[in-house]
Amino acid sequence: MSEEVSTEKKGNKGLLIAIIGFLVVLIVAIVVVVILLLGGEKETEQAPAQKAQKERPKVEERSDYARPGPIFAIPESFVVNLMGQNGRRYAKASISLEMSSPELQKEITAKLPLIKDTIIRTLSSKTFEEISTPKGKDKLKEEITQELNAFMLDGYIKSIFFTEFVIQ
Repeated sequence: MSEEVSTEKKGNKGLLIAIIGFLVVLIVAIVVVVILLLGGEKETEQAPAQKAQKERPKVEERSDYARPGPIFAIPESFVVNLMGQNGRRYAKASISLEMSSPELQKEITAKLPLIKDTIIRTLSSKTFEEISTPKGKDKLKEEITQELNAFMLDGYIKSIFFTEFVIQ
């Protein structure tokens, strides 16, 4: 009888070890699957960001004021009412675009109505306080540049130059 109890205890221990081993393998498999799923999502999220980063100009590729790239001067000035103050304040600006390459001029000419609309919409969405300081003007330049580069295909706008800027 003592042999049966001893064999039964050994059999139970073997079964218990097998169950524990199976659970450990199952937990490891679940952890690996979760890591792969979460890791896969990060890669898919990073891929468009990396793609956009390649398409967009980097900070180092911005205008070099000592040697500016090709310039496209928008022929007309922009006169817009500013936000707030019941339309009593307005801004007048003449803008030139620094292009990444001369080939971009053809695309800019074709998209000039879209470019003008984007500039007017962006400029008129600002308040007097937002664009009355040099820092505010720089922020406005950056915003217009980003908006325009969103639909440029043959290159990108390096920088915006205000050749005339009046706020009243």
